[in-house]
Amino acid sequence: MTFVSCAQTYHVIDLGVHPDFETSEPTGINSFGQVSGFWSRNNDTFRRAFIYDRPGCAMVDVGARVPQASSEATAINDGAMVVGTFRRPGERSRAFSFYQGVFQDLGGGDQLNQHALAVNKSGKIVGFQSVPGLSTEEAVTYSNGQAVTFPTFVVIPPSGTAPVIRATGISDSGEVTGPLRASGGSILGMKFFPNLNRWFQIRPPSPHPLLADVDRVMQPRAINVHGNVTGTIGSAVPHAFLSRNHFEPTQDLGTLDPAHPEWFSVAEAINASARVVGVAQTGAEITAFLYDGSTMIDLNTRLSGAAGWKLIGALAINDKGQIAAQASLNNGPRRAVLLLPASLLGGIGHICPPVLD
Repeated sequence: MTFVSCAQTYHVIDLGVHPDFETSEPTGINSFGQVSGFWSRNNDTFRRAFIYDRPGCAMVDVGARVPQASSEATAINDGAMVVGTFRRPGERSRAFSFYQGVFQDLGGGDQLNQHALAVNKSGKIVGFQSVPGLSTEEAVTYSNGQAVTFPTFVVIPPSGTAPVIRATGISDSGEVTGPLRASGGSILGMKFFPNLNRWFQIRPPSPHPLLADVDRVMQPRAINVHGNVTGTIGSAVPHAFLSRNHFEPTQDLGTLDPAHPEWFSVAEAINASARVVGVAQTGAEITAFLYDGSTMIDLNTRLSGAAGWKLIGALAINDKGQIAAQASLNNGPRRAVLLLPASLLGGIGHICPPVLD
């Protein structure tokens, strides 16, 4: 397995923007460097899902399969199955999958909003359903045209049961992570073990004197093949976290400058080596970061031959260390880019810009 060192540099591939849109944002990346994401406009909320097929140098317009619907791809697996959410005018949000050219509504109650957030290698899909107009949400897995809810969790100290509100990540072994709202405004980080059919709470970090709720608010975002979980802790000033074992205290990954714990950091994704990527504050600006196992690194300091590019956030990372990020060129509109580790450039085949399929 390839490990990313703190001296690693990256080559930038611009994934571009559809001519009918102004910005692009990646949401996932698989082992082959294929990227999921969406295009958007500045003056409305309409979005269009896409896949960047790096081996084929093609940008696949997934959203075109549902004319007039706003769509957002949220994740991609190694089989190039993409999942996400779409919505036609005047209708509820619906979860979808796109695989081998076929766009499929994943089902679930028509009176609820449906959202697919993650998919693993075997094609198991998780997300959440919500009641329109209310903050009521519940984690689900999508199977055979149904949205199947998970078991509820007994809140400790005893105060009844509560559902995990979103399934935000799923590992290849079927372990799932997500948040649960508890009493007193707390949000618990949770982990589901399919062999036990049970949720367990991820142990929070120790209290922080400068961060009031860092030990009471946990929002898991992603889980890797080893069951390591990442996301954010705290709310007013969130920090990225890493949980290697849910029984042990969660690790606060801190900020890009340890002298400034009041800065924020938000973890978005994790790979098998527990390398974490996300968005972090640096002074009055934001940037893309990589946690390499010991240090949080500003990825803008690791670009090679990328004059004019500024990374805004890193949204996904695969086990080869390839990163899907959002950036701007010469302070222009935000656009999706693929960061290729310079140490791998000789071994990943032809590099080419995407062409709209």
